[in-house]
Amino acid sequence: MIQRALTIEPDNSMAVTLSAYWHLWHVGQGWTSDNAKTFSTVESLCLRAIELDAENSNALGIYAYTLAWKKQFDRSVDFFDRSLRLNPNLAYIWALSAATYCYLGEPENALNRLNRYRDRPLSILTTPSSKMPPRSPIHQTRVRAAVIVGRRVVKANPDFINGYKPLIASLGHLGRHEEAAPYVDKLLSLEPDFTVEKFGKTYPFKLAEDRGNYCKGLRLVGVPKR
Repeated sequence: MIQRALTIEPDNSMAVTLSAYWHLWHVGQGWTSDNAKTFSTVESLCLRAIELDAENSNALGIYAYTLAWKKQFDRSVDFFDRSLRLNPNLAYIWALSAATYCYLGEPENALNRLNRYRDRPLSILTTPSSKMPPRSPIHQTRVRAAVIVGRRVVKANPDFINGYKPLIASLGHLGRHEEAAPYVDKLLSLEPDFTVEKFGKTYPFKLAEDRGNYCKGLRLVGVPKR
């Protein structure tokens, strides 16, 4: 349907943005064999949408997330700020920015943005990142909170693979191996080639300690190392 819209109106900025968002889901769900190539497609589509409409807040926010995955964090934060100044009611952009602040190693900022996401009315796009920030397996209280939220997320979105990863890592840090087992099985059924090594190489953590803590939680409950 997006392709039909673009055939009818190729210079429609929002249709181009929806195409970018569709490709972003392919990365989030592990449906692409080449994350870098797909992110490059997302980036190109966002830049095209912004060229067509410089105030397209959706495109600015999605583009910001592609910059985060390239570890261009300063530029990413700048584009998130531009997006949310233009439209502070974009729930899914608040969620994407929350994930980005996790990658930056700023969990309090991430949680504040996640709360802004929860307070927003539903936007025309839903978010592929509605989960507890991945840096939560650092502090015991936060880890328990991550488990509570994580269980809620996977129940509501059972086929969303990235909902399982913070939940599994948190259960690993709490030593709750039996509870984690069915979540690990479900994750591997959705993403059969998922390994700790692959995750560690692809997730754009800025701080090595965050990467190490997250990967440790996954290993503790038997996620394949490689």
